[in-house]
Amino acid sequence: MPRPPRSDEPGAWHHVYNRGARRAPIFQEDAHCVLFLDLLADVVDRLRLEVHAYALMPNHYHLLVRSPNGNLSTAMKRLIGFYTVQVNRLNKWDGPVFRGRYSSRRITDEDWLTHVLAYIHLNPVKARLVHRPDEPCWTSHRAYVGLEPIPAWLTTAVLGAKFGTDGLDAYLRDLHIGRAEWPTALNTTDGWLKPGRFLPRASASRLEAPQALSAEAVVERVSIVCGLSRAALEQVKRGRGGNPARRFLMWALADGALMSQVEIARRLGVTPPHVCRVLGQLGRAAPTGPIAAWLSAWAALKMLDD
Repeated sequence: MPRPPRSDEPGAWHHVYNRGARRAPIFQEDAHCVLFLDLLADVVDRLRLEVHAYALMPNHYHLLVRSPNGNLSTAMKRLIGFYTVQVNRLNKWDGPVFRGRYSSRRITDEDWLTHVLAYIHLNPVKARLVHRPDEPCWTSHRAYVGLEPIPAWLTTAVLGAKFGTDGLDAYLRDLHIGRAEWPTALNTTDGWLKPGRFLPRASASRLEAPQALSAEAVVERVSIVCGLSRAALEQVKRGRGGNPARRFLMWALADGALMSQVEIARRLGVTPPHVCRVLGQLGRAAPTGPIAAWLSAWAALKMLDD
């Protein structure tokens, strides 16, 4: 029986992923992202790792890499270790920053590379940090499409050649609105891919762009749904549970006004990682208590809109 391929096989492609310890943010400000990319550049220089794509999200990251020398483990240990030490020193933190050893999935079929690249570049759009992948955010997409200089440590020629000048931007846009097909094997939580069938093309109704409400209209509607004044909606409450109406308002601004997490954070005077955490909590678990009733009322109002 042939042995399975080692994760450190020379020349192997990998989709690498890691999350913050306790799902806490690992990039709380731009300086943290700059630090991580500087350390990644150092790893490329010292260990000859090839970085073909990246996305830095508030509480996790994705990398698409190739390891010509078969030293992926060494490279990632250096990157994660140095980032942990330096970001702890910068912020006077203590303890682990990441939840553990990085996760990686070897890509044995190069036809999958374009799907992984697209998944990585669409991460901030999926999380509503931005509306489009070509907006400024911490991914390699803008370098690929010529909106930013290509860093010396980022390799774009291999995958860029598969799309041409405008092909990548168009492909991501088609995937985002449902006109293009994702593989059925795509895990939308972590982006792992394995060979499988393709989804049928989306119906025409799915391709229609959703109509966004204004932020003020959303606040007014949430006030009616919750039966609270605008001041009560935005009131900051400490302690267990906080202000559920304020958390529901964050969700409604994302759903109704199609606002990015950055825009919601600016509107409510909080940080984008805080908005990311709230939306993630509402998305992972079935809501209970007043939020469940508010969601039902919100859905009923949306049906009237249609």
